[in-house]
Amino acid sequence: MTEDNDDMLNALGGLLGEQDAEDQLLDAALEADEPVEGVEPALLAALGPLDASELEQVQAAVRPKSNVLPFRRWWVAAVPLAAAAAAAVFLLRPTTPALPQYELTMRGAGAQVWRSGDPTPTDRPSFREGTRFDFVLRPAATVGGDVELRAWRVRGDARTVWKAPTERDPSGAFRVTGKVGSDLPADPGDWTLVFEVGRPDADGQRFEVAIQILK
Repeated sequence: MTEDNDDMLNALGGLLGEQDAEDQLLDAALEADEPVEGVEPALLAALGPLDASELEQVQAAVRPKSNVLPFRRWWVAAVPLAAAAAAAVFLLRPTTPALPQYELTMRGAGAQVWRSGDPTPTDRPSFREGTRFDFVLRPAATVGGDVELRAWRVRGDARTVWKAPTERDPSGAFRVTGKVGSDLPADPGDWTLVFEVGRPDADGQRFEVAIQILK
């Protein structure tokens, strides 16, 4: 048994030695890129680097098949869908109707009427501390949706927010009434009262009322 095993090991060693020699000869031929004695030219060509055509064939064979659209085609398909969705949202979104025209009326002695965009009258109604003022802003038609009244006191270049005492009725009309001094802080002199009626967070119709506060 031992002699048979030794013979087998010797035979395998010989074969491995021959294989190593052939591998070294083949490596030398590939590095030289030219015919080498003992190496078949067909084998050298088969083991050499792939040309462009062969490389393209290999890439085509291993490239995964996919149903995913290429980016360019996906973008072209997505744009119309996005536009349609945006149009649907716009059409379904409730629209706020425009405000009807308002007019401002000062009640009491020397009653006057202002409309949005009218120039400020040159004749100033006069008030004294403790006297009552009464302004009404009335729309030409009933107003739907949110609407609010904002007011300022202006003297020269100074402009101050005026938290005017305000009432509103269901039609969208506003009434600003109170007394000079307690409800309308103002020193004697010329003042301009600015009223603006409009939708929340949007510019509205503006009225300017020039008044005079007497001592």
